[in-house]
Amino acid sequence: MNINEKIHSRYMKADERTPASVRDLKQEALNLIAYETLAPSQISRWNNVSEIYRNLLDLTGVNETIAEVKDKITLLTDEQDRRDAARDNAISMVITVFGLVSIISAILQTVDYLDSRSPVMWVSFIGSLAVVLVFGIYLGMRWTRKRG
Repeated sequence: MNINEKIHSRYMKADERTPASVRDLKQEALNLIAYETLAPSQISRWNNVSEIYRNLLDLTGVNETIAEVKDKITLLTDEQDRRDAARDNAISMVITVFGLVSIISAILQTVDYLDSRSPVMWVSFIGSLAVVLVFGIYLGMRWTRKRG
């Protein structure tokens, strides 16, 4: 933009009797490029600020500290996940134990009912056993179809 403005002003200042030569305009443009332009770092304050900040980060080791903190956070997260998994396993074990006790209690209660030799108890036991077996066979067939 500066080059265009200078060339335009030079061209406009020229007399009608002595117009500015193209050679002179080119020379002025070359002089402007060689001696009057500034580097972006000299123009931009933001560039200077970012360079100072970048050098301060390198000097103080902030990036290394951030990396160390990130590693420690990762270790803490892994440890927390391990403890959560251990707690979940303990809860699952308690539920499993209660489930087994419940199953054993149901079996003993069923044996007690069947020991009474009531025909209604025997018919209901055999009927429920047949329903459970049919449902189990249905689930097994469905599972093998999905895998196959």
